[in-house]
Amino acid sequence: MVMTKAGVAQLKANLSAYLRRVRQGETVTVMDRETPVARIVAVDAAGASGLRVRPARGKLADLPRP
Repeated sequence: MVMTKAGVAQLKANLSAYLRRVRQGETVTVMDRETPVARIVAVDAAGASGLRVRPARGKLADLPRP
């Protein structure tokens, strides 16, 4: 398994490219400065069946602005 690190700004600017890499089996570790904060991994067929899509709660205006 290949693991790639990406800073938040780098991930934001190149999200589609990172998602292509994840689809190919890579894992992307999201770094906030030098601290790992999240990991992006592909969803396998078995795992996808357990996912549910829920409607958003609240309003978009309620979300904090970066």
